[in-house]
Amino acid sequence: MNPREGGNPSLPNSRLMWAFVLIGAALSLAVTWATTAQRLVIGSPEGGWVYGYLRPFNINSIEPFAIASVLVAAATAAWWPRLRSLDRDEWAPVVAWCFFAVAIQVLSRSFNPFPLARMFASDNASSFYSVALKYDVRAILGDFERLRPTWALHAQSNLPGKLLLVRALVHISTRPDVLAWLVVLLSNLGGVFLYMFVRDLFADRFIAGLAVVLYLFTPAKFFFFPLLNTVTPAVVFACAWLMTRWLDGGRAMYAALLGAAVYGLILFEPTALVAGVLFAALLMRALVNGSITPKAAVHHMAIGVAAFAATYAAIRVWFGFDLLTAFLAVSADAAKFNAQFGRPYGIWARQNILDFLYGVGLCQVVLFVAAFGDGIAGMRSRTQPMAAIVLLCSSAVAMVGVADAIGINRGEVIRLWIFLACVWQIPAAYVCRRLDSPSAFTIVLMTTLLQDVLGSSMVAFIEP
Repeated sequence: MNPREGGNPSLPNSRLMWAFVLIGAALSLAVTWATTAQRLVIGSPEGGWVYGYLRPFNINSIEPFAIASVLVAAATAAWWPRLRSLDRDEWAPVVAWCFFAVAIQVLSRSFNPFPLARMFASDNASSFYSVALKYDVRAILGDFERLRPTWALHAQSNLPGKLLLVRALVHISTRPDVLAWLVVLLSNLGGVFLYMFVRDLFADRFIAGLAVVLYLFTPAKFFFFPLLNTVTPAVVFACAWLMTRWLDGGRAMYAALLGAAVYGLILFEPTALVAGVLFAALLMRALVNGSITPKAAVHHMAIGVAAFAATYAAIRVWFGFDLLTAFLAVSADAAKFNAQFGRPYGIWARQNILDFLYGVGLCQVVLFVAAFGDGIAGMRSRTQPMAAIVLLCSSAVAMVGVADAIGINRGEVIRLWIFLACVWQIPAAYVCRRLDSPSAFTIVLMTTLLQDVLGSSMVAFIEP
């Protein structure tokens, strides 16, 4: 199946699929109701971290949701025929959605009591802005270990990738309101990498297009605009796309680019290395289906490792920054933080999963189960979408399990695992594609938008 042609896989048991959609929507509405009644506890009082409530429910907050819903539903209705057609102009609508989502995000966040500029400039919420104004790239990298203890919490507890991004952005503007929305736009444009990855994985641009839209309104991502964690998915999906390009095309150039990109991924967000589970699964699939030979795979992996090592050495020589030393220091500080603030592993090993699922969206979680089951049931057909959804869902569950088992992130995983929440949107897109129903997709979008609007206006996910 040509990835640009979005072929129509055989129709599933539509009644069963619709049942999953409706059950997911009902659960999402139930959680949203619990939020409005302030009965939903996000976090763990015993574990030392809870997202409190900013204010009681305000009926006026439904107005931006209603307007956003009409706009998104209209955009979906207009786009759906283009997704179903063989029109090869695939990029314009994808990029248009990334920009259109900014307008919806502005509208949907209108009842949050804190403007994005204040959140972005706050050392309590995100200390990268103040540090980026004070230090240049050479100081950030060359004196990282000496300066890091003097920085506010978020800059101090991260490797310098996020700080370097803000430093690059201040060359465009130093105004926090402009920078905040630039971060939102960069996060949205990560949907382009998601589109290319999903299109190549499933050989279906219809699934890829739907996945982009769900990605743009992922609750966890939406709640934490304009923090830099919302950009992490863009880096992860860029690496995932390079992986599929390398394995499908067998070109060593993509392996080299992937090696350099992995260095950037670690520099930006080390936790995202759990994506290696997905990458390993993609490699195994390629070896099994013969798209790459074992000899070529070993040769290209050596090239990728060499590219990573060359990037490591170049940064070390030019700036004096040692990634491994910095990584070990930041990891040790994270372990000390968990001990100091009383965040026991046992509690968070359970609570992390519940908080993460809330950040994915309850409707999407139910559709994840539907997609996984549909893929397993249809494996005998050996169609690419069926095999791909099984691989993706298996990897997605494993990545969450690995991230949880490591135990560095105890609490706050709605923010720290945003990239994983974005991966979990893809199975929901798969289900809506299998149903070939704009109504089903619109139901998923509406319940997600409602959670976005009420969660961001009532829950203290970010406090300046």
